Amino acid sequence: MSIKEHIVKKSHYLFKALFIGSIAFFAVSLAHFAHSKRAARNDTIDTAALMDLMPIVIDPGHGGGDPGKVGAGSKEAEINLAIARKLERHLALRGFYVVMTRRGPEGLKEPGANWVKKTDMSMRKEIITGSKALVAISIHQNAHHDSSNKGPQVFYSDCLPENAILAQIIQYKATDASAWTRRRVIVLDNELMVLKGNEMPSALIECGFLTNRAEEELLVTDGYQEKIAVSIYEGICEFLAIAP
Repeated sequence: MSIKEHIVKKSHYLFKALFIGSIAFFAVSLAHFAHSKRAARNDTIDTAALMDLMPIVIDPGHGGGDPGKVGAGSKEAEINLAIARKLERHLALRGFYVVMTRRGPEGLKEPGANWVKKTDMSMRKEIITGSKALVAISIHQNAHHDSSNKGPQVFYSDCLPENAILAQIIQYKATDASAWTRRRVIVLDNELMVLKGNEMPSALIECGFLTNRAEEELLVTDGYQEKIAVSIYEGICEFLAIAP
């Protein structure tokens, strides 16, 4: 084979390799794009596919006929949903498949039925337990008769040993993101329905106190909600030992 023929043959192989590589890159990019689009929605997919997409459950507490705690100018259910949506966005961009127990102001109820708190809670629990998620997070706001109480506080169940670790990580992250330096202690509570008996690591975060006027004024702002959402997101990533 002449030198010219050798060069032509090598060029042919190189072009072929680059072409195949480009097709592979395009296919992977397309799959990742489709993955991200699915992650940004709450599509119904099978359990095996869900596991491949790294599912995370977010439960924005209250809604429907239950506004939750009511501050001087705010409702807990609305703040919970706002923070949950921001958290969902960060998780979806990272490649997680986000399962939201509710996406709007309405609570959960059977089609055609009136909203009932007991039914709402049962349906939330079914979503959580049926998700096969890596982590489940319930988002709430706190209240206390002593208005000096402030700062985020995380609750957990001891049905799994990992729950205390998840709770402690999120407690640290949320406190660092908050306007307050005092770090509240995590609270063991085995009676909270959204945490009780879960097969995946779970935690409930009370993002702040609506009975503290200064904290309430922060919690209704988009910027502060974003800071809290990012702190929960980073806590989930740290717990799962992945980069945020």
